[in-house]
Amino acid sequence: MAAIATLATAPILAQTQHALVGQSILAGLLSTFVLAPLLGLSLVLYGSSFIAPSFSSWGLGAMVGPLLLWIEGVMRVLGQMPFLRLEMPYFSGYWLVPLYGCLIAIWRPVVRRA
Repeated sequence: MAAIATLATAPILAQTQHALVGQSILAGLLSTFVLAPLLGLSLVLYGSSFIAPSFSSWGLGAMVGPLLLWIEGVMRVLGQMPFLRLEMPYFSGYWLVPLYGCLIAIWRPVVRRA
């Protein structure tokens, strides 16, 4: 999904930021295994905050905090690698219309049998 999102937004980023960013795919892969426990623990601790607020605050600081630090560290380290950023010259936004038109033309919905 990170690769699809990167490819879909690459022309817009190239037009507005004049760069193509390669960090997003690698950052998505390095952060994926942390997101499931992060979301699960956050929801459980939020649900238990009405019963035991002190346990919930401890859990957020002790368990959820390091997971968020991992994601922040990945973004910080990958953001400092200049070879993952490809500078682009200015181009007109009118090139986006045929590009996305071609992408829509080759798109085909996946038909699954019931």
